[in-house]
Amino acid sequence: MKHLVRANRFRPMPLTVRAVYVLTSHERNATEIDTIGPTAAFRQLCERTYGKKLLCGLGQRPTRFRILTVLVKHVPVARLMRPAQSFHLDTLADKVERHLQESGPHRAGRR
Repeated sequence: MKHLVRANRFRPMPLTVRAVYVLTSHERNATEIDTIGPTAAFRQLCERTYGKKLLCGLGQRPTRFRILTVLVKHVPVARLMRPAQSFHLDTLADKVERHLQESGPHRAGRR
């Protein structure tokens, strides 16, 4: 595994989230990364929240809304578009790592 990180214990402090990538597919042969604005990012993350029906059933919809609102205000969200047919996971991971390195510590711009 290329990105296996073993942890003997939990970290005492949370890690910084530098970017969020929304994985989609398209009909082109190349992997592309495109930063999206806060409104579109909020919509994308709302649609892709794991267990959203459970959260809503537990009355956590307002909490989810607040968390996603803060996230899209402070963290860049990008659409990671991969070929619909054939692609290599290592290539996808390399593209994300390059994107993070090129965009610096605070912004993940269009590449």
